[in-house]
Amino acid sequence: MTNRCETADQTDPLDGIMLCFLLILALCTRVYSANARHRTCWWNEVCKEEFHSKFRCRCPKWSYCRSPGRYYDAHCSMTRTGYIWTQPETSLSLEIDK
Repeated sequence: MTNRCETADQTDPLDGIMLCFLLILALCTRVYSANARHRTCWWNEVCKEEFHSKFRCRCPKWSYCRSPGRYYDAHCSMTRTGYIWTQPETSLSLEIDK
């Protein structure tokens, strides 16, 4: 019978360092986005969740916040097909007109 604690000692120490780095990066990103007026979306990031009235982030100028229909998550895309969500110019905290 193998003890699980013995296998933990054989892991690469870089894995733990990378995990700590990713956690710090995630926390810093959350703090920054909470304080920022708006944040630009990353590639393939959800810009608007279904059934929510606020945008999560702003799509770059060359893309659209689009979804296959009204009741789906919207992602930034260069394609103008589907349901296009118009993002407000000033702040992402503004409610979407229903």
